Amino acid sequence: KMNPGQPFIDFEGKDINGNKVKLSDYVGKGKYVIVDFSASWCGPCKEEMPNLANVYNTYKNDKFDMVTVMVWDNPKASKKMLEEFKVNWKSIIDVGMKPMELYGFSGIPRIILFAPDGSVVHNGSPFVAVAFYAAAKSGIQTRDILGLAKHQQREHDQRIFLLSRISTRQRREMRRPRAIIPSVAKIMKPRRQSGS
Repeated sequence: KMNPGQPFIDFEGKDINGNKVKLSDYVGKGKYVIVDFSASWCGPCKEEMPNLANVYNTYKNDKFDMVTVMVWDNPKASKKMLEEFKVNWKSIIDVGMKPMELYGFSGIPRIILFAPDGSVVHNGSPFVAVAFYAAAKSGIQTRDILGLAKHQQREHDQRIFLLSRISTRQRREMRRPRAIIPSVAKIMKPRRQSGS
């Protein structure tokens, strides 16, 4: 596993137009960069896409960027998913499993936050990665914002668990991510029998 302080390891893939790109085209260029490792067949990855969009649209500026890397995936399926979620940040597809081997992880979604010099700030939870960036940007004590991030992570884990127990149709009816937990509780509540 890549630990904080270690320099990034480069790899090559393609953009959605088929052009060759490298991670080094985006990382180590003087910005904080969140790199999201995802795949079209990964349900939790798809659940995270609206959250990532919110993060990008909130923080994007000349000091912050974001890249989604589609790992262990068919390039056509990767492109279709990126288009489906209207991803307006940078992406790399057709990389195989190489990034997973280089960065030492086997499960996705995975987030790595890189510092402006290309060194690893955080490797793991999406919420913690965002917290580190927010702390660096705002000057808030890292330990304070980490507490909030860990709380968000627990809520996220609960939401993913509950989502795994309901149908696709019921998921589509949940439009607002923050309303998912109470909505699921309502859906899973036993219905009264007619005439009782």
